[in-house]
Amino acid sequence: RAADTILEYFWRKCSFRITVKSIADEPMQHFIALADQLETNKLTPATCDLISMFQNILRGNHEPLRNLALGFYKHNRPAALLCLDHIFSRTTDIRTFAVNEMQRFLEQFHAYARLLYLILTFPDPMEHRGIQRLFSIVRLSRDEFLIPDGTFLHNNVMETRQGITWVSEHSSGYTASRRVVTQLLQQSIRTILEDKISEIDDMCCKSPVFSQCLQFLISGVCRRDNCPQEHVAVSKLDRQYYNNRVAIHIWQILILQFMYSAHPKIDRRKSMRHWLKHLYEAINPPFFIQGSPADLDMNLMPLRLDGMKVVKLWIREFFYSLDPSHTQAEFLTALMGMTSLSFAFDRDDAPVYISRAKCTISGPLGLFRKGDNRYMVHDLLNSYQGATRSSISSGILYILHVLDNRLYVNLSVLCDCIEDICSAFVIKFRMDPDLNKFPLHNVVLPCNWLLFPHKFTAEKDTKLFLMGKLLDEIARLVEALRIETSIDPRLQLDRFPLAGPYEIHAHSSQYFHFPDVIAHNFRNRFVRDKVDKIILSLHNNPPSNWRLANYRKLVDVVVRYMTPLPEQAPPSDVYLRALLALDDNKGVSNLVHLVHKTMNQRTRVYIVRRLIYEKTIEIPHLLSSYAVIAQSTPRVEAPAFVPGVGHCKDRLEVMQHDEKEITEPQPQDFEGEEEGEEDVTANADTETRDAWETWDVAATLLAPDLDESLRTNGPSVEEEEAACKIQKAYRRYVRRRSSRAVNTEIDAMFMTCLKETQSSEWRSGYYTFLFLGPLPHLLVCLERGITLTRAAIAKTKGHLLNKESHEKLEELGKQRSGIASVLPYSATYNN
Repeated sequence: RAADTILEYFWRKCSFRITVKSIADEPMQHFIALADQLETNKLTPATCDLISMFQNILRGNHEPLRNLALGFYKHNRPAALLCLDHIFSRTTDIRTFAVNEMQRFLEQFHAYARLLYLILTFPDPMEHRGIQRLFSIVRLSRDEFLIPDGTFLHNNVMETRQGITWVSEHSSGYTASRRVVTQLLQQSIRTILEDKISEIDDMCCKSPVFSQCLQFLISGVCRRDNCPQEHVAVSKLDRQYYNNRVAIHIWQILILQFMYSAHPKIDRRKSMRHWLKHLYEAINPPFFIQGSPADLDMNLMPLRLDGMKVVKLWIREFFYSLDPSHTQAEFLTALMGMTSLSFAFDRDDAPVYISRAKCTISGPLGLFRKGDNRYMVHDLLNSYQGATRSSISSGILYILHVLDNRLYVNLSVLCDCIEDICSAFVIKFRMDPDLNKFPLHNVVLPCNWLLFPHKFTAEKDTKLFLMGKLLDEIARLVEALRIETSIDPRLQLDRFPLAGPYEIHAHSSQYFHFPDVIAHNFRNRFVRDKVDKIILSLHNNPPSNWRLANYRKLVDVVVRYMTPLPEQAPPSDVYLRALLALDDNKGVSNLVHLVHKTMNQRTRVYIVRRLIYEKTIEIPHLLSSYAVIAQSTPRVEAPAFVPGVGHCKDRLEVMQHDEKEITEPQPQDFEGEEEGEEDVTANADTETRDAWETWDVAATLLAPDLDESLRTNGPSVEEEEAACKIQKAYRRYVRRRSSRAVNTEIDAMFMTCLKETQSSEWRSGYYTFLFLGPLPHLLVCLERGITLTRAAIAKTKGHLLNKESHEKLEELGKQRSGIASVLPYSATYNN
């Protein structure tokens, strides 16, 4: 009883958004002292947690509130919101946070924003006792509520002139109706959401962790003062780090969506473009050692499937709002980047909504091909969709058009588009049964080339002369990059905005990476000679700052093996050796060796991961969860604000071979290393550190449990056979359920109703459908019920009167009276 009285006082005085300084008076100190004297061993755990919450709030101990918020979230969300509100009431400068710190902060802030948004979704928050207590609202009558002095809502009423006109004076504050209090509450919550989320968004836009410094990554040194980008050592670039960087972008998108849902009229286009652009760069970083989409693990993403719903919603809205009248560089870069994201995460629906967007109907004049006036964006979409025979050719023609016409485009996005086209070309070429009895056996390819099933299914044309033209354009582009870095390291390519000297080096590595893969997988001299020409040209005419170029190693290795000692033939896998030398376990390993299940798995071993497969169509699902989740995520039908599938370990055999034949570490193996380096709560007590570590688990509480059927790759053969048997049995049951006599009665009743509707007095309308549809069935059912009831009455009269006891007869009489009372109503419906 004493604990309940103390808690009642604390809730009344220390309600939502009330600072400790405003209530630090003598009565409050008295109640704090009383709370300290309580015997906690005689209290329930829930009461102890509430007492502890107010003690920490009133003493300014914010860190223990994190633990309490975790415990409250399941069964006491008003208390959880109060804890989080005091945590985020003070401004925290997150611009200096590392990636792990930023991810933990955004997880907790997302929980805070979601609890605020949930209050807005309540149809009648005044019926929720927890909300009344959180805001210290007192119910006076059924439709009248008291807003006490000194509370958050009372202060808001005093600050707005309109609010004063809505309420009435009271000795203890203001009184207002249910509708007015609800409006005041929702208006205040919307203001908090906008202010807090805008503040966090501004700091995130200035935080270095959302963009990595390529100068530091390539050379190990950054000479810029106050560099706005993150400096990260190559040794830290593992899969866990890659997924953490993607996760913080998705967390920020989810948080912003709460503000846009609460304020639908806010102009969100600029912010959406900004964060989708950064999300694209995080998923597709410019330097291959930073990771690739093959390293994306949806189990490590915020709220997994539900998180991707919001991302897909943003991508769709981005296409509808993309204005072709923007500058050419902005339009083409945005169009190519978002097309890549949409087909990666929403392949089923992307062709539909992209085709409806204004930007795919018309655009800048430079995108129309001379001669036939074809809008080349259609070729881009055909290439990414990959559903026709001409999809690869369409992609090559689009790239040739962009390069021939010197259209403005971001260098990184252009490189990603070329690589996607080349990957589809190489995979389809190596699946030719004339090259291998088992398609793709003993092939070494980048992991991100093998992610999407459409590259293994649809029949596509692979025209070598078009690939030759594309390689010629790549050679010209590489030469332009070489000259650009030689003339002035601070100069930017006029055709490729955002291309500084280190960006040029990073993208040059990409432009050498996939031509080498092409050359290794083609025995055709026509193709290999063109790649040789690119390599020899750069080797003979190196840029002035050649020492900074990390692809120098690749060029040197290729040239060394191409020009062997006398009496020695160059090895057949020159380009593969060069690729392995470039991908020497620095950063995220990017290559995978495909081996068919029936072949000798030790005939040829490379120092890369090895994947054992049986059918080529299985490769995307075996290699990564990325493709699986992109295909199985539910379609977006409406904004969903409550946001993958793990690796198929039972079917996947991915090994990393070296002299000791060790197993490749999985992402979860890096968790222990990360925690010891930069822990935001390194100086906090043990209880606080536990709160940080367990918050990841609590994030799953912010969304409903997902249907497990969405996590599978489809029904098995046995399940399909069982479903067919059930369907056949049900059809037989339906056919036998209605007898001919019943059908005759229904037909007769229908004809009676139909004649009624044909009379001159009948007024046609919605009721006509009911009258001719379910009503005949209902009337026949009633007639059958009347018949059965009368039969039961006759049975009762004839057989039971002489056999049953007096008590049983009285009970039957009551039942008979009840049945008789129903019959007149049935007759009325029948008439």
